Amino acid sequence: MSTDSRAPELTRAGLVVAGTTVPLFTGSVHFFGLDPAAWPTVLATVRGMGVRVVETCVPWALYERAPSAIDFDALEEPRLDLTRFLELVGEAGLYASVRIGPAHGAALTRFGIPEHVVWDPECQARSAAGSPVVVPAVPLAFPAPSLCSDKYLAEARRWARAVGERIAPLCHPHGPVVACHVDPGTDLFAVDRHPNALERYRRLLEEKGRSAEAIERALELVTASSERAGTDAEEWTWLCDWAELGERLERDAVRTLSEALESTGISVPIFRRRAPVTPTLGASRHGASVLDLSALAPMSAASDRLSTAIATSEHAARAAAHGVPAVARVAAGFSPFSRPQSDAECLNAALFALAHGIRGLELHQAVESERWIGAPCDRRGAARPFAEAWTRLARALEETRFAELERVVAVRIVRARALAQSLAVRRAQLPIAAALEALVIGRRLEPNASSVLDPILDAERLVFRLAAELDCRHVPYAVIDDDLAPVRAEQTRLTIVVGPVDPSLEALLRREVDGGHAVVLAPFADLPSFDPRIPLLPRDETLLGGALDDAIRTLGLRRFEATPGELGVAVHTDASGRARVLFAVNTTDRPLAGHVEAFGANVAEDVLDGSTFEARGGTLSLPVPPKAVRFLHLKS
Repeated sequence: MSTDSRAPELTRAGLVVAGTTVPLFTGSVHFFGLDPAAWPTVLATVRGMGVRVVETCVPWALYERAPSAIDFDALEEPRLDLTRFLELVGEAGLYASVRIGPAHGAALTRFGIPEHVVWDPECQARSAAGSPVVVPAVPLAFPAPSLCSDKYLAEARRWARAVGERIAPLCHPHGPVVACHVDPGTDLFAVDRHPNALERYRRLLEEKGRSAEAIERALELVTASSERAGTDAEEWTWLCDWAELGERLERDAVRTLSEALESTGISVPIFRRRAPVTPTLGASRHGASVLDLSALAPMSAASDRLSTAIATSEHAARAAAHGVPAVARVAAGFSPFSRPQSDAECLNAALFALAHGIRGLELHQAVESERWIGAPCDRRGAARPFAEAWTRLARALEETRFAELERVVAVRIVRARALAQSLAVRRAQLPIAAALEALVIGRRLEPNASSVLDPILDAERLVFRLAAELDCRHVPYAVIDDDLAPVRAEQTRLTIVVGPVDPSLEALLRREVDGGHAVVLAPFADLPSFDPRIPLLPRDETLLGGALDDAIRTLGLRRFEATPGELGVAVHTDASGRARVLFAVNTTDRPLAGHVEAFGANVAEDVLDGSTFEARGGTLSLPVPPKAVRFLHLKS
């Protein structure tokens, strides 16, 4: 037990506990699926891997098997003894982060929500036709709960308060709990037409000053069952407004759960899950998002590669702006219901995320379970051979003080938030799924796509194309939403804007130009008034590469010297601007003989396999295996 009574706080480098910064290298352990006799061995093995914080979920459905009957004591099942497990976490010299849900994802049947809750009609999300929205999960489909349901939120609040009362005595400084996670289950809001959602939508439109006629038309469009419902302008408007409502509802639900926890005396930071395709909520020293990358395979799929690079760069920029750690959940194994991933694939996916700005990792899952294969630790607590690779990675992150470093970025791609919002809504609508898949791998849209989606999808596709073009030129970039545009690193020389420009962003861009910063508009960005100092990228994609080459030469953009062209490079510097870490990324199916500038270092050491490479003439020569990432510590 600590004598320091200060509540844990988030900083850019991790979690500050009792005045000490704890790097966020966490691993999930589903205690309820293990033999309690194995808990001490499992925790010792996980600690030996370098995990500092054990993340564990508490499934609502296991503790409430009858309506309004939450009981952590009456169940005579040792495997459900949450208090004992958390006590053992502390005895093992570890910290704990408790995930309360109420939604826990596909790792649990019905996402871990009690059956009587999901089957209560008052709690269910509703389609435009008024029927329940079904989650097609395996092994059991179920009706989705609605964030607009007063009854569901009341039930979730009751659950959060019950968990809070249970774990409050075990929170720092009295016990090992230093953080909590909440996930209200927001992924399906885009297709939820619960009556309360429609009423909230009406009130939102009234706040915006829309006429009664416009409001009725918007409600008609929202509840239309056909994909094509109105004019382009009408559909764009309701997409953005509906997405804004979804963000408000998520924010309200997270606040409801957080306040329920805090009402029990809990004062630890509260994390929330964020999917790669959804806009992020705000952050502070007491709460932040965890980017869930566990379903992506960036080293195997081109679409996942760009999606991961874009999502991680945006997540990292947002975390830095708020002074909190950029944490991502990555897979350490795979679900039996998903595509199998090898140990090396999982590790390299984590390295890829780190290369693009992630500062902390949450291993999902560190320990094998009924619905998880290939975890570093088995259910008896024995470390599998590949666990050593994760151990070396954890050690390297601490030795390089990686959480304190900053990725070099020369170009910012500013994506209008309205674009991200509307696309998040459309991604949830099944008829559009094929078009969305097409855009990330470069195919044109099918002719029967809704015309209002053409500019939306083409604009998002342009973001992917710009990222790919900059990648192949070794120009480091970050994709950010427009609300982060005021936060710019000094090293950034060029801003490319994609999507509609509102007056506040326009004013900011003009100030940037006045200060000598270069700003370029993509073809899908609309500036309210013309400014000859802000040029437009060519609409013809065959000319895009040439335009970027001109910008690189004219502005003297930072461009890493690296060959061959397929070799990806990311550089991370310390506070003095000195390069400390270099990532060399090979996403091809063949080994690459790489040659990369040494960034002032004399030696580069691969932190995973221990090999070293001496700089000759300012260049490092190093082999990079196929589908692999080298994590290199740069030394003088």
